[in-house]
Amino acid sequence: MGYIFSKLTSFYDDYPLEILFSVLLFYGSYLLSEFFGFSGVIAVVTSGLILGNYGAKIGMSPITKMNINSFWDVTSLLANSIVFLLVGLEIANINLNDKWEIIGIGILIVLVSRAVVVYGMLIFVKDIPSKWKHVVNWGGLRGSLSIALALSLTQDFKGRDEIIVLSFSIVFFSLLVQGTTISYLIKALGIRKQAPAIQKNEVLFTSYHRSRRALKHLYRLQDDAVITPVTFRKMKESYEQTINEAKNQMEKLLLDHPELEKELEEKALAEALAAEHEAVDILARRLLISEELAEIEKDKILNRLGKKDLE
Repeated sequence: MGYIFSKLTSFYDDYPLEILFSVLLFYGSYLLSEFFGFSGVIAVVTSGLILGNYGAKIGMSPITKMNINSFWDVTSLLANSIVFLLVGLEIANINLNDKWEIIGIGILIVLVSRAVVVYGMLIFVKDIPSKWKHVVNWGGLRGSLSIALALSLTQDFKGRDEIIVLSFSIVFFSLLVQGTTISYLIKALGIRKQAPAIQKNEVLFTSYHRSRRALKHLYRLQDDAVITPVTFRKMKESYEQTINEAKNQMEKLLLDHPELEKELEEKALAEALAAEHEAVDILARRLLISEELAEIEKDKILNRLGKKDLE
C-alpha cells in the first residue's frame, strides 16, 4: 500500500489531496492488516517509511512536503495528548496499592533488557566510543505507542489492568527519570567537553565582542551628552585596550593551535548557510520569488548544513 500510494501521489500536485491520500494510506493499512490478523501498528510504520522516503522523492513537491509534515506534526501531537488523557482515565479506575512491586520489576526488566541489547549489539562496533554507548542505553525513552497498544486490548482480556499500569509506569519513568537526567549523564561522561584551546578562544571571542558592543554604546552616550568627554575618553581607552588584547591573543592562539582553523571554518559556514536561508525566506515573504522555488532553495541549504553536521 505504501508503494501504491507513493505512485499515486506522483500523478497529482495538490497538497490537500495528497494529505488525504496519506490519511487513507495509514488508516487503510491499519484496518487491512488487522483484518488479516497482522500488526496494524507495524503496517502503518512501514507504509509511513515508504511514503516518507520513496513517495516524497518521486511524487511530492516542496510545498506538499512542508504541508504534509505540518499536518502530521499537529495530528501526532493531538494523538499523543488523547492517548495520555485516556490512560489517565483508565489508571484512575485501577487500584495501584498491590501493583507497586510489579511496576518496579517491570522497570528493572526494561532497563536490563535494553542494556543487554545495546551493549550486546555494539560490542562488535569499534567505531562507537564506550561513552556514547552509555548515552544510547540510557536514552531509551518510551512514548505513547506502547500505551495505545495496551489501551487497544479488549475489556475481557486477562491481565489488561496490569498491562496498562506497566505500560504507563515504564513510559512515565523513561520520560521523567531518563529524559530529565540524560543531559547530566552527557556532562558527567565529558562528551561535550571542549578542548582547552577552543574554550580559551571562546572566552577571548566573548570578551572581544562584549567590549566592542560596549564601545559602540559609549559613542551613543557621548552623542546624547549622558557622559562627559573626560569619562568617554577614559572608558574608550580601556575598552579599546581590551579589544586589542583579545584580538592579539586570538591570533596567537590560532598560530599555536592550527586545528582551531577548522573549528572556526565550520562555525563560519553554519552562519553563512543560516544567512542564505534567511535571505531566501525574505525574498519569498516579499513575493519576489515563488514559494515553491523558496522551498527548493531552502531544502538545498538545509541539505548542505546536514552534510556538514554529519562530517
